Amino acid sequence: MTFRLFLPALSVLSALTLTGCSALDALMGPGAIDPKDTSAEKALVLYGTGVQKFQCTADTQGLWWRFITPEVTLRDEKGRKVATQGADFTFSAPDKSRLAAKVESWTEGKTKHDLKGLLFAVRPAGNLKGILSHYRWVKRDEAKGGIPVSACTRNSLGAVLAVRFSARYTFYR
Repeated sequence: MTFRLFLPALSVLSALTLTGCSALDALMGPGAIDPKDTSAEKALVLYGTGVQKFQCTADTQGLWWRFITPEVTLRDEKGRKVATQGADFTFSAPDKSRLAAKVESWTEGKTKHDLKGLLFAVRPAGNLKGILSHYRWVKRDEAKGGIPVSACTRNSLGAVLAVRFSARYTFYR
């Protein structure tokens, strides 16, 4: 899926199209981002900092920023690196445990420049006895930044833009 951002419609489209989420086509609209499973237990809160990467692209409809990937470092409250989030929104830990993620629901960002809040359904991949192997849901909220504020122009065609952001990530069992 690609994400389109046309400068005249920045305020309307930015929150809907530039979330750093390749699964938004399947979503019907905003919804609560708490796990649907009432037995889900909050087990870990991490704080992510990083970038959302976009590439300036053109087609018959105009110029737009196409989402590429997130690059996020997740740290605990003491600042220790616990995991990362990267391509396809996969979460990875140093012990080789991983979580494959799929977007389940979303809420609007606080401003047009902030990423949406997302609820990821996750499943273990990699080391099944690692730190990430027991989680079923991850909620990203309290995002600040992550949405391009500059226009994709003819002079920037092909350019890659890394947009800084921070967010809270809550992991549920």
